[in-house]
Amino acid sequence: AHDSFPVELDSLGLRDALESLCATVSRQTGCDCAFSWEAAPDSPLDRARDINVYRIVQEALANAVRHSRATRVDVAVQTEAEAEREQTLAGNHEKKLFVRIKDNGKGNPDLERDEDTLAEKGDRRRGLGLKSMRYRARQIGASYRIRSSAASGTLIEIGFDLAPSK
Repeated sequence: AHDSFPVELDSLGLRDALESLCATVSRQTGCDCAFSWEAAPDSPLDRARDINVYRIVQEALANAVRHSRATRVDVAVQTEAEAEREQTLAGNHEKKLFVRIKDNGKGNPDLERDEDTLAEKGDRRRGLGLKSMRYRARQIGASYRIRSSAASGTLIEIGFDLAPSK
């Protein structure tokens, strides 16, 4: 129950809470966890989305250290415009917010398979953290993508459509 709500979100906001989480992971595990924020200073998301983003990042970091044996993880929050050239022509200024967690660990291509396929392999507990991340992303209307290979480690990306700028 102690960890059920990340209190630093209320006191620090999403940006500083994620930065603090990365610093804690680096300090406690020895895994170099770098953080970058390339978006508006304050989170453009509501409280429920902030909480779920924090939990997704927290789970991804735990997986990178515990399962992937990563020595480096990059957590990046970025606002990006979709097809800037087309937006200019169409007058559309819709942006997306992306949260990307990329590690240099051993990777596992099985992570990209459908969660039901993983369950068919006989271990229903396998990938519970991954299922939780996917579920959280869907609950808050975010896209969810995972890419993993032995050569490049694992990338977890969640994305949000932001309201068009005026």
